[in-house]
Amino acid sequence: MTLQSRLCDSTEVWYSLCPGLRLECVVTGKSTQSVAGSGDTTQSSNPSAMSISPPPTAVSFSSAAGTWMKIGLFNFGGPAAQIAMLHRVVVEEKRWVGEERFMRALNYCMLLPGPEAQQLATYLGWLLHGWRGAMAAGTLFIFPGAAVIFASAADR
Repeated sequence: MTLQSRLCDSTEVWYSLCPGLRLECVVTGKSTQSVAGSGDTTQSSNPSAMSISPPPTAVSFSSAAGTWMKIGLFNFGGPAAQIAMLHRVVVEEKRWVGEERFMRALNYCMLLPGPEAQQLATYLGWLLHGWRGAMAAGTLFIFPGAAVIFASAADR
């Protein structure tokens, strides 16, 4: 039995507890639905279940750096607002990253200690341009807000 089939077959345990439940195996792209009350399952192929798309190759470093600076300038606020702005710009407007990849990255960042929005911006920069993109995104994400705080503190 392969790892893929073990991962997908392990979902059958849930069907005895939740009749009518529909689960998708991300590894193989197969969708499984239990028939209510019987515990039987039917499988169909669903290519959208494997929607972790690779990053686009057409994003220039200067365009990405400008976007990180813009997000850094306008995201002064809490992490919920920063993550929402990252999502709007990177997933919805620019379409640099797919929805599922963004959400998985956010889930990992929430498990790690530290600021989730900063970690997410750094990961997205790394995804697009490697370590150079990670450094640019991480720095430009916090620099404008830090500059505003330092400037306002210097006036006193």
